[in-house]
Amino acid sequence: MKNYIIFISLFLCFFSFSQEQKKDSLFIYYDNDLIKKYKHSIDNYNYYIIKHTGNNGTISFVEEKIYFDLKSKKIFCLKDIIKRAKAYYKKNTFKNGKINDYKLATYLGKFTLFFVNDNKFIKVQTWIEEK
Repeated sequence: MKNYIIFISLFLCFFSFSQEQKKDSLFIYYDNDLIKKYKHSIDNYNYYIIKHTGNNGTISFVEEKIYFDLKSKKIFCLKDIIKRAKAYYKKNTFKNGKINDYKLATYLGKFTLFFVNDNKFIKVQTWIEEK
């Protein structure tokens, strides 16, 4: 009986570690004026970079999968997301100010991100390369 209780306790302990924390989804409108798409020449994958970044790191978004006709309650503008993340420093405007890349990447890392372009939903993963 004692061995049975120990086995069940260990099983439940490992089972609780295997649970994955689900993230909220964040849908961002894909704007060609703010986001630039690149194709990696060697590994042949697509990635995206936000213009006006690279001040204290470089944020990139690696394309994972493309979905069509997903349902989203709200699609956000990238400028609004940057304001929500409080990632501006210096001036508080997108074109004239600078973006705190680390702060923005930390905020975006809390979500499952999708870039929305018409009826195409591009699931991306956030990466930051610190300087």
